[in-house]
Amino acid sequence: MIDNPRGLPLGTQFYLTSDRFDVLPDQEFTVTAHVAVPDGIDVSASTIDLIAPTGWEVVGANDLATQQAEPEAEPAFTIGDDGMISQEFAIVPAADATPDTRYRIAASFGADGGIGVTSEVVRVAPAVSGVLEPLPEIAQFQEWTKSSNVPQLNNLILPVTSLAIGDTESINVLVTNNSGEEQSGSVTLELPAGFEADSASQAYGRLAAGESTSVTFAVTNTDEALATSNQGGEEGTYPVTITTESAAGTSAQQAGINLVPSAVVPMAPDTVVVDGTITEGEYTGEPLDLSRVWEGDDPDDAADASGTAWLTWGNDGIYVAVEVQDETLGTVLTPADAKRHWRTDSVEIAIDPLGTAPNTSATFKVGVFPTSTDGSPQAYRDADAYQGPVAETAPGFEMASTLTEPYTGYVLETFIPFEALPADLDPDNAAMNIFIYDSDTEDLTGQSRLGWSTWNGVQGDPYRWGTLEFDGYGANTASPVADVATPVAGSAAVDEPIMPLDVAQSTQSPQSIAQSAADGVPLAGRTPVADGEGLTNVEAVVDANGRLALTYDAGANGLANYFLVDGSGAAIGSGMFEVASGVMLETALVTIAGDPASYTLLVSFETEDGAVQALALDLTG
Repeated sequence: MIDNPRGLPLGTQFYLTSDRFDVLPDQEFTVTAHVAVPDGIDVSASTIDLIAPTGWEVVGANDLATQQAEPEAEPAFTIGDDGMISQEFAIVPAADATPDTRYRIAASFGADGGIGVTSEVVRVAPAVSGVLEPLPEIAQFQEWTKSSNVPQLNNLILPVTSLAIGDTESINVLVTNNSGEEQSGSVTLELPAGFEADSASQAYGRLAAGESTSVTFAVTNTDEALATSNQGGEEGTYPVTITTESAAGTSAQQAGINLVPSAVVPMAPDTVVVDGTITEGEYTGEPLDLSRVWEGDDPDDAADASGTAWLTWGNDGIYVAVEVQDETLGTVLTPADAKRHWRTDSVEIAIDPLGTAPNTSATFKVGVFPTSTDGSPQAYRDADAYQGPVAETAPGFEMASTLTEPYTGYVLETFIPFEALPADLDPDNAAMNIFIYDSDTEDLTGQSRLGWSTWNGVQGDPYRWGTLEFDGYGANTASPVADVATPVAGSAAVDEPIMPLDVAQSTQSPQSIAQSAADGVPLAGRTPVADGEGLTNVEAVVDANGRLALTYDAGANGLANYFLVDGSGAAIGSGMFEVASGVMLETALVTIAGDPASYTLLVSFETEDGAVQALALDLTG
C-alpha cells in the first residue's frame, strides 16, 4: 500500500455494492457504501456522498448535519460490530435511461483530512431481452459469474454459433422478461447476405415477469461461395442482430455466425494401403485445403508451408492422408520425446464423432510426426478423451510417411480405428479438423499453424471444426465405443474421458519442487506444513560407496517424493517413501557416481492432512 497525504488514511477500505447488476428505468434499487478505517480515526464529521448519472434520483439516509441536530433522526451511516461503516442509498434510474447500457455510480468519503473515491457499475436492462442461446462452456461461465457475484462479466464476449457451408441449423434465442409485468412481443433476426431464416420473426406471448422462454429459427447458408473460417465475415464472424420487441420497448443484441467448411467422405475402395504414398484411386473425395493460417506467422509462400488432405472410410475406421509442402524440416525428435507436437513439424488430426462435443474431452486428437531420429513416424494423443502414446491409447492406429529428397515436404498417411473414437460415429453430424504445425528452426519452437477450419484457439473448440458426411455409412457398420472406457453416467453415447492425474501433482514434479524451494511459494498453492510438522534437520549424505541416504526429523506422518538431478536439471533418479513422525530418521535412496557436489536432491513432503513442503538439498560426503 502507498500512503497518499491527500487520500484516506493508510489501510482504509472504501467500496460500493449493489443489490443487483441489471436495473430497470424508473425502478428503485439499492446501493450500499462500505467503509473500514484504521483504529483511532475520527469519523464523527465524515460523510458519504453518492453521485449518480444525470437524471437519476438518489435517496440516502439523513445527512450528517441532520443527524447532529436531531439525535433521534436516523443516522447518516451505521457502524457494525466489526467496525465497518455502511450506508444504503435508494436509487431510481431515469425513465429514459438507455437499455443495454452500463452506467457508473460514484461515491466519495472523507476522513482525517483526506478524501477517497470509488464506484460501482450497473446495467440498464431492457424490459424484455433476446440473446443467442449460449454454448455449453459459455453457459457454465455465466453460471460462475452468478455464483461468484460478478455479473458484470456475464456478457463481455460476443455470443456466436457455428454453421456449416450450405447447411441449415436451428438457432435458439433465449427471451427473458426483466420487467415486473407480463410481456408479449416478437423476436427478429437480421442476417448478413448469404444467410436466410425460415421466418423473419418469431412471436412470444404471455411471458410472466422474471420468466424466460426460447424461440427457434432455422437458418440456412444460401451462398456457398462465402468464405469460411477466419477468412469469412468480420475476422471470422458473420454479424447477426437480434431485435426483441415488447409493449415496453425494443432491445437489440449483437451475435455472430462462424461459417465452417464441410466435406463428404466417400467409402474406401477394396484396399487402402497405409504406406505413406497417395495412390490413384485410394482417395476419391474432394481434397481439403489445409493452408489457412490460424496462429503464428504467415508463410512466405505455399512452398514455405501449405498442405492438402484427403479422407475415406472403411468398415473398421477412417483413413486420412495429408500432403505437406515445407521448405525446412524442424527439429527431429527421438521416439521417446515424440509428444507436444506443436514444437516441430507435425500434423494434428481431431475428430468429434458425434459433432456435439462441448470440449475436446469427448474427441479423438492425435499429433503425428512425419519422422523421428530413427526414421519412423510417431504419434501421440493429446488433450482428448484418452491421452498418451497411440500404442496404448489407440490400438490399431496405423501411420506411414514419406519425406521428399531433397526435402520439400512430406506425406503422412494414417488409419484411425472406429474403436479408438470416444463414441459411435454419427455419419451425418461428425466434425473434424486437421492442422499443420510448421517449424523451420532447431530450437523446438513452431512458427506457423495452418489448418482446415481455422480460428485462434480452434483446436480446443470442437463446435468450430469442419463437418463431415460419411457417404454410404450404414447402420450395420462396425463403430463401437472404446472398450477401455466406461460410459458417462446416464449416457451410453460418449465415453468417460481417461485422464491420468498423477502427472499433474506438483509433489511429483522436480521442476515444481525446485521452484517452490527457491521462492517459498507452497507446491500447487496448497497449505504449507506448520512449524514443527515438516521435515527438519535434513541432510543428504553420500557414504564412501556412493550410497545416498536422507537423514531428518519428522514432525508428522506423510509421504515424500525425491528426485536426484544433475547440473543440467535432468532427473537421474527418483522415488517415493513413507515418513513416520520421529527424530533422527534415515532413508536410503540411490547410489551415485562421481562428485556429489554436482548433484542436487529435490524432496517434496506431503502430510496426511495435505500440507506440503519442498526442499532442495546439496549432497555432502
